[in-house]
Amino acid sequence: MRDALSIFDQMVASSSHGVTYEAVTRHLNVLGHDVYFNIVDAAQEGRIGDMLLQLEEVVAAGFDAHHFVTGLGQHLRNLMVCKDEATLGLMEAGESVVGRFSEQAKRCGLHFLVGAIGQANEADQQYRISRHPRLLVELMLMRIGSLEAVSAEGAKKK
Repeated sequence: MRDALSIFDQMVASSSHGVTYEAVTRHLNVLGHDVYFNIVDAAQEGRIGDMLLQLEEVVAAGFDAHHFVTGLGQHLRNLMVCKDEATLGLMEAGESVVGRFSEQAKRCGLHFLVGAIGQANEADQQYRISRHPRLLVELMLMRIGSLEAVSAEGAKKK
């Protein structure tokens, strides 16, 4: 509790415009939700290049790629939870954040979410033993960004 109060005091002292979500994430060097919302939006549109550039920004900002993978997995899980009113209680977030997740979840098909969660989980499990962890994360993003195209091709064949 003392650590939390100390961090809060630092935030108040260093934030001239008030304590905001953006200021806290910047000050604590935490990846914000926007990174993952952008990744999922890009994946939905098959913009794999944008996904790779977003990863580059994350890594250039000093974040560990494995942390990025686990955060993406959590984001995708939250989207799945928001697809059903009955499971909304499983979200541990404020009302405005839950609203954002719900909006993005409406745009995500079940096939996409299950496939993307599977890809993130697989990358998480393989990260520590990979000889090329950056390539592993990039491949995960490429596969997630291809899910909608694969789903559309399958629908055309039927």
